[in-house]
Amino acid sequence: MVCVVYGWCMAGVWLVCSDYEKATYRLVARRNVVESMQALVAGCDRFNLHFQHTDSAGASKHLTGIDSAHADFWSDELIPAIKHLWSSEPAIKEMYRLRAQIQLIDSASYFFENVGRSIPYHTTPHFHYSQSNQSNQSNLIRHTIKF
Repeated sequence: MVCVVYGWCMAGVWLVCSDYEKATYRLVARRNVVESMQALVAGCDRFNLHFQHTDSAGASKHLTGIDSAHADFWSDELIPAIKHLWSSEPAIKEMYRLRAQIQLIDSASYFFENVGRSIPYHTTPHFHYSQSNQSNQSNLIRHTIKF
């Protein structure tokens, strides 16, 4: 499985990721997924958007009970809950359409669509670097992450 992430290289210095940096990336990605879905669920409550599927209430309750500040907040059980809410619940889709009314990161939809693929629980990504299209951005580096 390969995922491509684009990032900026400061002052043209090649980035070398340690195991700590890889773990930090994984933690940040997981935290973004959970906090973004929590924001959508809270937005549904705030804007009085009711869930139409019975499974959505349980999934949203499970997600809102998570404190992503704890290092061990992630479990594989979150993946189906997030996938269900994102792909099957019209209230979440409507809240996403109204996302300008709440604080939601720009990449939330990407994380939701790739939650099971991009941040599996028991793997550490392996980073490979290659310089990308110098004519457009000399300091842009393409990160290929294999899980």
